[in-house]
Amino acid sequence: MSDCLWTKKLKPKAKKLQRDAKYHNQKLLQIVYKGKLIPWRYNEPQQIVWEARRKQEAAGKPIRIVTLKARREGISTLIEGWIYHKVTTRFNRVGMVISHEKDSANEIFEITRRFWNYQDPEFRPALPTQSAPRGREMFFHNLGSKLLVETALDVTAGRSMTIDYLHPSEVAFWRDPATVMLGLLQCVNDDDPDTMVIIESTANGEGGWFYDLVIGAQNGDNDYALVFLPWFIDSRYHMAVPAGMTFTADEEEIRRKYIWQGRKVNLTDEQLYWRRWRIRNKCGGDALLFQQEYPGSIEEAFIATGRKRFVRADVDRMASKAKKSIFRGFLRMTQADGKRTFKKEANENGQLRIYEMPIPKETYVIFADVAEGKIQTGNREPDFSTIGVMRCSTMEEIAVWHGRTVPEKLAEVFETMGYYYNTAYGSPEKNSIGYATVAKLKERNYPMLYIRMVEDKTNKIMLKEYGWETNSKTKPLMINDLAEALSNGDVLSSHSRTHMELRTFAVLDDGSLGAPAGMFDDCVIRLAGEIQMRKAFYSEPEPESTRKHDVLQDDDDFDEEDDE
Repeated sequence: MSDCLWTKKLKPKAKKLQRDAKYHNQKLLQIVYKGKLIPWRYNEPQQIVWEARRKQEAAGKPIRIVTLKARREGISTLIEGWIYHKVTTRFNRVGMVISHEKDSANEIFEITRRFWNYQDPEFRPALPTQSAPRGREMFFHNLGSKLLVETALDVTAGRSMTIDYLHPSEVAFWRDPATVMLGLLQCVNDDDPDTMVIIESTANGEGGWFYDLVIGAQNGDNDYALVFLPWFIDSRYHMAVPAGMTFTADEEEIRRKYIWQGRKVNLTDEQLYWRRWRIRNKCGGDALLFQQEYPGSIEEAFIATGRKRFVRADVDRMASKAKKSIFRGFLRMTQADGKRTFKKEANENGQLRIYEMPIPKETYVIFADVAEGKIQTGNREPDFSTIGVMRCSTMEEIAVWHGRTVPEKLAEVFETMGYYYNTAYGSPEKNSIGYATVAKLKERNYPMLYIRMVEDKTNKIMLKEYGWETNSKTKPLMINDLAEALSNGDVLSSHSRTHMELRTFAVLDDGSLGAPAGMFDDCVIRLAGEIQMRKAFYSEPEPESTRKHDVLQDDDDFDEEDDE
């Protein structure tokens, strides 16, 4: 390839090849399909990831995508094609691929080598006459650009380099993804819109670095676009149905189980039979393993071991009724002359999500799980604090704060949310550093703080004690009541992270209740705590006295300033 093709004297065809990765891939590159080299045409999953990339490019953003996928949908090949396009049409650029183990790294490198070997010589960049010292490196000396393939077994991989295009592959299977990714991501310039970070993997159980990244992208807690690729969008995943075969009741239920891009999916007979054959012949007859390898939903993809405390169907039923938040951001409170004024500040990174505004004369409870700031076993980051508000008449959680802050600041958030929702009754969990949060609320005279009576055995008197204590006696009670409310369909939380934590919360090996290693349970404790506050404070009204309420508007008698 002549250097002039990529300079200001670009030929029209070369100019489009340089600008349009899809055009470049499908015009110049070949892939192997059923043992034969064929011109590349994007399949359905590849096209979906391509659309996610185009959306970020149109917004002028650097490409940041996390892809949760089913097996063998061609996503690694797609990203290799994109990186190959970048480093062979630009000067002085570095592309790096990090795979989970050596064999996979070798296979990925062979994909890139094949791109070069069978590319139209007119547009093929020159390689040095001798291969570079690295076994998996292509250096295009006339461009000054290079592409490297490494493994995640080396936790220092790429740390000393500047990387323009990064592809971490099968991250859920890395030995130490948090350490490796921490180093790699510092090497990519986030201010350069030409940079690219595309992280992809199939699932490997609930919890861990990749799980947290996916859920964070789903919740809008990071800047990655989440692309989920269910198995049924791939047109290759079907088989001819034997004559006379019928489907089971469970299979007929699965036929209409999934929602994709806002629409109900109706699986064909050929897709259902492919699923049955795959479970029997490739997954040892285990339908849960099939769901992990070939998920139809994000929830199916993340399957963990262990004895779950909550019935998954109960959690799924609640999640299916979830509402979208009507506000995300920060809530500020000011007090002057005995009057409280509230101001909402919309912010896509805010820790507060509101699903329903306060209703006049409605009764609310509030509960906070206060993080101890420890790094739990299997995690690379400390746990979270979280606050929830529940409307008592419906047992609906209508506001959630979730984030990290010091206990004293958490008391201010608790107080603001409590007053905003008609001076809600409740408490922070007073375990460990939660004492500081409770003490701060007492100091600020929050009037509706939960009180329990405790016997002073020395003086034979009963004493008031502020704050809820979660211990070996109260925790099973909390969890049992939450499980019953889920089973009866009484409780509703629209907070998606809460749904995920409910699905992983388990009876652990030592018989205790909690999140398995590498996962969190703060949202579970928060929701369970709200139910306990409701039990302590709220009395069900007589049926004939049930009232209808209107949602409070911003100009009602709540003295709220709103800059939305």
